[in-house]
Formats: sequence, C-alpha cells, structure tokens
Amino acid sequence: MSGHLTGKQRHRRILWMRAIVFCVLVCLLIVLIVLGVTKVWNDPGEKAASADASEVLSESSEESESSEPIESSESADSSGSSESSKSIESSESYKPSESYESSEPAESSEQPESSEPAESSEQPESSEPAESSKPSESSEEKITWYEDALGRYRYIDPDACDWNLILVNKQNRLAENLDVHTAWYGEEEVDERIYEALRQMLEDGERDSDRRFLVCSGYRTVDLQTYLFERFLGIIKEESPSLTPDEAYLRAASEVAYPGASEHNTGLAVDICAVDFQLLEREFENTSEAKWLKAHCAEYGFILRYPDGREDITGYVYEPWHFRYVGKDAAAEIMERGITLEEYLAERNLP
Repeated sequence: MSGHLTGKQRHRRILWMRAIVFCVLVCLLIVLIVLGVTKVWNDPGEKAASADASEVLSESSEESESSEPIESSESADSSGSSESSKSIESSESYKPSESYESSEPAESSEQPESSEPAESSEQPESSEPAESSKPSESSEEKITWYEDALGRYRYIDPDACDWNLILVNKQNRLAENLDVHTAWYGEEEVDERIYEALRQMLEDGERDSDRRFLVCSGYRTVDLQTYLFERFLGIIKEESPSLTPDEAYLRAASEVAYPGASEHNTGLAVDICAVDFQLLEREFENTSEAKWLKAHCAEYGFILRYPDGREDITGYVYEPWHFRYVGKDAAAEIMERGITLEEYLAERNLP
C-alpha cells in the first residue's frame, strides 16, 4: 500500500490540484482587472466604461485622483483646439495665418507648468480672442489664386463686404451667377436696390433740358456674359488673323469683360447712352448727357467706373457710358478725388 494510492487519496489529490489551478486563475484574473482599471484611470475617456472595475481598485484611487486635474486640463485643451479648428474649417474663405496658428500651442504648452487656477483662467482667453482676430491677421493668406491669359485672379465671396462695394474685375471674379433681385428699368434689368437712385438721377438729368437718357445695358448673367465675350473674341480673330490666340484673348478682354469679371453680373452697373447717340463709343463723352452724368452721378450714389487714363488700375479701357452704384458717401469721395473703386477699397483694406 505504500507504493499505491487508495481511491480516497487520489480523489483528495485531484481536489487539491483543482483548487491550486482555480487559485492561479483567480490570481491571473485579479491581475488583469488591476491592469485594466489602472489603464482606465490613466485614460479619462474610458472611465465611464469601467465603473464596475473601479470598485475593485479602491486602494489605487488616491493615485488616480492626484492625476485627474492634469488629465482634465488636457481634455479641455483638446476641446478648445477642436472648437477653433471647426470654426476655421467651416469658413471656406478663411485660412488662418501662421502667426495665429503658432499662438495657441504656445499658450497650451505653458499650462501644465503653471498652477491649476492659472490653467482654468487661461482657457476662455484662448478661444474668444483667437476667433475675433482671424479676419485681420490672415485676410491675404486665405485667398486661393488662379492664373490664365488675363493674369492672376481669384473667386470672390459676395458676402465678404457691403453689397454696394463689391469689387468685380479681372482679378476678382464671380464663380457663378449671383442671386440678384431685379427690377425693370425700361428694357433692362437692374438690382432692385439701385432702381430708385437710377430713376431719380435720369429724371433729374432730363428735367428742363433736351437731354434724353437711355439705359442700354443693365444686369447680365454670367452665361450671357460668356456669349457676349466669345462673340466679340470671334470678331477680333476675323479682323486680325495675325494675332495669336492669347493676343486676341487679351484684346477682347480689354473691351468686353470676361465672364464673371463683369460688373454687369452684379446688377449694380448700367451702360447709359443718349436717345440720339446710342453707340457705346468714346465720342459719347461729347454729348450733353455724358457731361451731365459725370458732373452729377455722385449725388445719386453712382460713379464713372472706368475713367480715362486709369486702364492700368481698372483693367478696362475708358468707358464714358459705364456707371456703377456704390452709395452716396463712397461716390462723393471717388468722384471728387478722381480715383477708382479699386483705389478707394485698397485704402480702406476692404476686399
């Protein structure tokens, strides 16, 4: 019997072995739970998912509590940066400058080194001033520029400025038709917001005189402008076959605005001629209608948009018949000083 185990002894040994295995498994389970809970305390985003495991580690709660203020400040910093990034991404016409982007990391890097009250007081300051300073710090860097035969240009945001001061030319183009509410003046459409000023100007100009005005062109869609430009380009190619395609293109664009680069696409510009002189030619400047308009247009908020000798600024040849509504204040200064709309806006750093 000394070399053999009885049935009871074997049964007891099996029970002991099972007990040992069970204890080992329990110990491993406890170790895994401890590691998991420790990880949860180190990651604030997983605390809610490990509420049951936190009860097992009551002894480690003191260590985790000491690290909570730092973790909460980090989450606040990340939320602040995410909010600022969302506001930046939501505005297509805006791209923050490098000076603005480099200011936030500098502030956030100083927070862990400072005391807890300092961190809580700096967080609101990092969000509000940053948003208010964006337009002034990076108005140039936000622009996406393109280039064609006419040179460098961009697509403008019609809502970035006052409606009456929108700048449309070869360098500042409309990407598509504007949502213009028009009114009919004779046989032409104009933006309904300038209708009364136009009517009053032309009625006053005809009063007690032999002047008779005719609005021969008003609002045009970008689609119509495309047709007019291509038709004029074809005429130039027929008349001057020796011109290269780029030369013909440039000559056409000097007299007929490129689609999206015409003020007629805004509804704020009108071509005004005389009933007895209905040609859009330079000689129109010698008529009494043209002389009266140039002298009095600012009183009604209009300007002579393409004055003589300023082609290098406006990009268009002299057009004594083309008048643009900008509002009385702007018109008075532009006409009195003899400057262009481009110069007026540039002096005020307006888009």
